[in-house]
Amino acid sequence: MDCDVVVVGAGLAGLRCARRLAEGGRSVVLVEAEDAVGGRQRTEEVDGFLLDRGFQVLNPAYPAVRRWVDLQALDLRTFGAGVLVRRAGGLVEVAHPLRHPSGAWATLRSGLIGPRAVLALARWAGPAVAAPRRVVRGPDRPRRDGLDRVGLRGPLRTEVLEPFLAGVLAEEGGETSDAFTRLLVRMFGRAGRRRAGERSRGGRRRRAGGSEQSRGPAHPAHQGTADVVVRGR
Repeated sequence: MDCDVVVVGAGLAGLRCARRLAEGGRSVVLVEAEDAVGGRQRTEEVDGFLLDRGFQVLNPAYPAVRRWVDLQALDLRTFGAGVLVRRAGGLVEVAHPLRHPSGAWATLRSGLIGPRAVLALARWAGPAVAAPRRVVRGPDRPRRDGLDRVGLRGPLRTEVLEPFLAGVLAEEGGETSDAFTRLLVRMFGRAGRRRAGERSRGGRRRRAGGSEQSRGPAHPAHQGTADVVVRGR
């Protein structure tokens, strides 16, 4: 291929990588084995049903998302801040106590929450909320060791936190960085909160009060090219 860079895979990461390289003046060929781009962020229609291929949730609190994605153009809709957990007696609800105070009683009755577990969860996640840079610079360990270290045990861990994180991180053994996981949980806690610096259309950042501040040119002066080769199966 006559190009500077070949990017394999046209999921969200591959698409963004190819665009960044092209913005930097490189000629790029993006190769995708499927019949369309998007990777796991695709929805298929089968017999009238819409089937999501992957984890169809976009967290607008992620720094990379806030930096590179036009969130206003996506016109996102928020999910409730909570989970439904299937137990022997049926589904029980665990809701965010501040964003959904009306769900506090159901959460307390779920059998998943206890004072010790809540305090241990606060010891584990609290530093990432209050001082994330300190967590990044500090010592790290596997996630399972981090949870053990703060004494987080019982159903809040085994029936709520660990299954949720296994789906997000695509691993069940707890080997993922504890620091990374705590920062990720911090981002989930911040998701859905409206902020004054929301990016709007046209490469601008909307400020409080409705005024706008230009972010300058959306792309560098020297542009490259990006060609997408979709092969299909």
